Amino acid sequence: MNREIEFSYKGELFALVYHKEGWCLVNRKENLSKYYKTNRELINEIRIDGYSFEELLQNKNMRIEQIF
Repeated sequence: MNREIEFSYKGELFALVYHKEGWCLVNRKENLSKYYKTNRELINEIRIDGYSFEELLQNKNMRIEQIF
């Protein structure tokens, strides 16, 4: 089952997606991270403009668009 969280940051759409290889960060053009075994690893490791996903969310610099 695929799962996905889409969010926007600085006018660009990103997604945290699950594939058979694991979790990764993507945008409309490409994969932006390696695959991680768990969503927690992905959340802890990825950076966008030097900020973690949690920092972007806490500072309200991003907007969750869809979760499915």
